[in-house]
Amino acid sequence: MKPVSRIILDPLVLVGKPVVRETRISVDLVLELLASGWTESSILKEYPGLEREDILACIRYAQEIVQSERVSIQEHERMVALFSRRPVKKGLRNLAGTLTHDEAQAMQKCIDGEFEKL
Repeated sequence: MKPVSRIILDPLVLVGKPVVRETRISVDLVLELLASGWTESSILKEYPGLEREDILACIRYAQEIVQSERVSIQEHERMVALFSRRPVKKGLRNLAGTLTHDEAQAMQKCIDGEFEKL
C-alpha cells in the first residue's frame, strides 16, 4: 500500500480534515504529537488503531503538501510592506524570539528580492 493511500479526505469525517484511513485520527494530530517529542512507540501505544506505516504516511502527506508550497509575488509584496515601516535588519532582530534562523534568512531573501519567480 502506498503511504499516502492510507490518508483519506472525507467531508463526513472530521469536517474533511485528512485522517488515517479507518480511524478518526487526523494527520495534524499525528504531526503535532511528533513535533511535541512523542516517539513512534508512544504514539502507537496511546493510539492502538494506528500502525507504524500510518505515522509514516502522515509524514509523507505533509511532505507532499509542503513540497508544492511557493511564495507568490503578492505574498512577497505583503512581506515587504510589513517590514518597510522600519529598517529590515532591525525588524528581523526584533522578531528574533519568534523566527528561527532559517525563517529569518528566508524572509530576508524574500525582502531582498531573491525569491523563486512563479
